[in-house]
Amino acid sequence: MKLASKGSLADLLLKTQQGLADHNYDNTARQKMLTGIARGMMYLHQHHAIHRDLKPGNILLDGNLEPHITDFGLSKYVTAEEANHTVSTGTCAYTAPEVI
Repeated sequence: MKLASKGSLADLLLKTQQGLADHNYDNTARQKMLTGIARGMMYLHQHHAIHRDLKPGNILLDGNLEPHITDFGLSKYVTAEEANHTVSTGTCAYTAPEVI
């Protein structure tokens, strides 16, 4: 895996709140991150994998601020039928209210 020289998305969001964000973190970079994360999750779902713990701390950023989804410890392969009935067991703060 590539070196995540920019740390996690959680780190970047914290730095942004403190006014210390990377000068390359603009709207274009944000859009690239959102698109990259969405495409990564789409790939997982197309291959019948559910991450179950997607959060900013599990998105690592390389030197170009490109996202890399990590921490597949709670991920699960499911059949199409199981996917409709699988309950998330990830980090509570990032769990959808209807699941809780």
